[in-house]
Amino acid sequence: LIQWNYEDNWFVAFGSLNRNAHMGEQRVLLQVKDKNWEFMNGHVIDGRNLVPATGYLNMVWEHYLAMLQRDLLDLHVIFEDVRFHRATHLTKEDVVNLCVSIQRTTGAFEVAEIGQVIVSGKIRTVKTRDSHALGVATSINSSPQQQLSKNDFYKVLKMRGYNYSGLFRGIESCDLDGRKATIEWAENWTAFMDNLLQVKILEKDTESLYVPIHIERIMIHPGIHQELVANGKLPVSVSGDADTVSSGGVEVKGLTINAISKRKLLCEPVLEEYRLVPYEGRLDLTEALRVNAQIILENTTRDWFNSLEVMDDAQGLVPITPILQQALEDEPLTRPHLVILSNREFEFKNIEVKDQNLFEQPNDHVLVIISNALQRPLVLKESLTVLKEGGFLLSREDADYHHNPENTRDVDIISVY
Repeated sequence: LIQWNYEDNWFVAFGSLNRNAHMGEQRVLLQVKDKNWEFMNGHVIDGRNLVPATGYLNMVWEHYLAMLQRDLLDLHVIFEDVRFHRATHLTKEDVVNLCVSIQRTTGAFEVAEIGQVIVSGKIRTVKTRDSHALGVATSINSSPQQQLSKNDFYKVLKMRGYNYSGLFRGIESCDLDGRKATIEWAENWTAFMDNLLQVKILEKDTESLYVPIHIERIMIHPGIHQELVANGKLPVSVSGDADTVSSGGVEVKGLTINAISKRKLLCEPVLEEYRLVPYEGRLDLTEALRVNAQIILENTTRDWFNSLEVMDDAQGLVPITPILQQALEDEPLTRPHLVILSNREFEFKNIEVKDQNLFEQPNDHVLVIISNALQRPLVLKESLTVLKEGGFLLSREDADYHHNPENTRDVDIISVY
């Protein structure tokens, strides 16, 4: 009987799980059920769940590090002449079998599925740590331009056919011209780089659907990136002259995108009809809100719809902003920003609830909703101060209320339902 002597410590060989890394080839089994890949469920374009273009590059990057036996933070890598030959569809049940191969001498790589090349290009390392060479901004500066909020940004993309969710909704804000943005860092390189491409795609002022087909160069320095991350957010800078989009330790140069045809929409279409509705009459709440919303839209030139509902006198009342939201969803060119002021807790999708006072709000609202405003002259006056020029006030009055014209000298009553 022979037993091991544990009195001395000995060095032993460590075997990596990726036994083929030294050979320059790696198999990747991709299934969205797997917790490592489930985030890709959020990358949906034209109703189809596709592997992100940056997902292939992340696979190549990880395999390249395994070949060199180096840590991610040690190397500044550059992808060059990256070509995307076709897309890969994902389903919840199927497993996608990908082969990642890299030539050790030249850095040329391919990602293939069943012998068909999906992505090709070159990868190499450089030693520089100059953050200025990346052309990135190091701080988030407030822009004087009006910005798209996160909801507005992804509403525009959704209208074009990009149905992003989860980590692929990482753009926090963006200038209207697409030159400056703020991006969230969620510890995921695939989603982060895809979000950068989203900003570049938004630069195209068109309703067409675009996908990347070629990238001239991508520079990635994880070390610099970690140094620049502050509070989980980073500035994004887009240069039209240099044809670059950069943030943190990542710079993408020379993105070429190609328009693809959209599938026919399978959603239920909006059925419209023309009816003459008097400004005074009896309508149920849903229909009354829809009629008033259309009156406002017909008399508003901008596509922004900033609405504010005040629940200060709401005894037993529930907010009606969700009903207004449903009416605005049938208006594809309208970008609503809906806010409820209340000290009660509400949870509504895409509606912001704030425990603030009315006088603290900006005067850029096209609609203010409040209860019993005509019976409270001071509240009525305060409500008018947060309206933009030509804005509208919707008051929820008691059913037995009798209007006193003396209380509404400063306003024109348009409709009563």
